Amino acid sequence: MTDSSRLNGRWLLTFARGGAPVEPGFHPLAQEWRNIAIRESRLGIPVGQPILVSDALVDYRLGDYFRMAFRADQRSTAETYAIELRVWLNFLDARRLCSWYDASHREVRAFQTWRVYSEDNPGRVAPSTWNKGLQALKHFYSWTTREGITDENPVLDRHELSARGGVGPHREKNARFSRDRWLTPLEYRLWRDVGLRGYAMVRAETGNLVPGQAASSSRSRNTARNTAFVDFGLTTGLRREELGTLLTFELPSAVDEEVPIVGKGNVYRHYRAVHRVGLESLADYFRGERRDAVRRGLKAGRYELSPDRLIAEVLDTRRGQHVRLADGRVLGLPGLPASERARLLIEGEQGIEPAWLWLSDAGVPLRPESWDDVFQAANHRVTAGRRAHGVQSPWVTVTPHSLRFTFALFVLLAGVRAIDTELGIGPAEPFFVRNYSQAFDEVRDLLGHSSTVTTRKHYLEPVKGLRTLKFLRAGSLTEMWDELRTSSPVVGFKGI
Repeated sequence: MTDSSRLNGRWLLTFARGGAPVEPGFHPLAQEWRNIAIRESRLGIPVGQPILVSDALVDYRLGDYFRMAFRADQRSTAETYAIELRVWLNFLDARRLCSWYDASHREVRAFQTWRVYSEDNPGRVAPSTWNKGLQALKHFYSWTTREGITDENPVLDRHELSARGGVGPHREKNARFSRDRWLTPLEYRLWRDVGLRGYAMVRAETGNLVPGQAASSSRSRNTARNTAFVDFGLTTGLRREELGTLLTFELPSAVDEEVPIVGKGNVYRHYRAVHRVGLESLADYFRGERRDAVRRGLKAGRYELSPDRLIAEVLDTRRGQHVRLADGRVLGLPGLPASERARLLIEGEQGIEPAWLWLSDAGVPLRPESWDDVFQAANHRVTAGRRAHGVQSPWVTVTPHSLRFTFALFVLLAGVRAIDTELGIGPAEPFFVRNYSQAFDEVRDLLGHSSTVTTRKHYLEPVKGLRTLKFLRAGSLTEMWDELRTSSPVVGFKGI
């Protein structure tokens, strides 16, 4: 959910930051809280836990919910639910309806009407977005009911019919997926170069909008870092949390080199880059912006000030990559919690530096959720450019997950083309899906799915329902993408 769709109000959403150093002389009050990481650790509050506070109180029950109702590997889900809960809490306060623990299905219905239909709400959301938020409320109140905090779950209607195939009383029936979830190669380049790199948007002789020269008025920052993130994400298919918590020595050195990783659900698997563009962008980031960020961090003494830093030495063992800490402990990298990853410091070419791959201007680890703001800013720039060129429906919504969806289609199309070449199958010959099971299996493995059911149902939706997948008979990958964009309504930007 974007910032523009959130209701401003009393409730503030922040996160447990862990051992963020307090620079000397910053503020006396900040010095008093320099051991906040130790206090949070004693209370069982992990780094990254959402914290919802209002200007009137800190409700410990909300803190208990985020600490107790989510597994350690559900950090991204907890963050998403916290955003939704903040909108709900601010709605109740703004309307002076009731406290969250006294809410009934009547308040939920009023919230739905305002959220989806009310003309007084400039940030109305689509039915699919409402349904996702509804799931957050259902989860929250299921926990509060189980814990005895509330008497019943207001999201559930006691008189709700349980007929198979029916929908709940607050669930929107007309939800649909976003069209902008899969990008063609040309659209990705436009979004990246205009949105992240500050290029101007121009209309080519073909009528397509394309990136032009770097705009002299552009104020884009961290362009190499942001470009590396999206290029590497597009060519690996990693989730935001997986990509956003990588360490500098967990990267492949070549295309198709497999690297171990523990993904969603603590599942051990391998990932690899399927194209050199991601690795090349990473190299540019290391040579320039990351080196400069580390230098600023060293100059400010940030790494020496960190109270809970973990000085580590990288080890290569037969069991995989490990690190040895200063106290002699040896930790395996796959599965190492993000909170500990962010504390790892290693010896670099300039001295001690964070092992965390993605750094802020100040040289400190960039939290995975911070990438949402980067993507949102890029979406605004591209939308503004499309509007300036007279596109009737200029709005663009690209998320880190969009790259993962697009990666899946890219791998499928490339796999089909490779199988055609290997078997000597020409464009004029009939298409038999059974010949390409290997291509679907490869997409499943690279995404880390346990079966192809999830892969085909969600990530390869654009090919679902296309008669015999005839678009795969196009003569080249570019033609395949063009045919797919024409045939499927869920591929590509809206408008012209």
